[in-house]
Amino acid sequence: MELGGAGIEMDVDMVEELGADAYLYGRIVSGGCEMDQSIVARVDGRGPPERGSRVRLCPTPGHLHFFAVDGRRIPG
Repeated sequence: MELGGAGIEMDVDMVEELGADAYLYGRIVSGGCEMDQSIVARVDGRGPPERGSRVRLCPTPGHLHFFAVDGRRIPG
């Protein structure tokens, strides 16, 4: 995912920096309200956002993966 642009808005709960990549863990925001929907996003590790920030993510086509509540991947 790329940071910025018109896309998915999320509140960042945790940032895991792993060299070239960083993983953002948080919750999706819709209409300014946090939803009960968690998200994990891999972004460029150079200058990732800080914990507690609100960011917009622009999905890269073909690189999205969805999972059910039980952890199973949803094909798509």
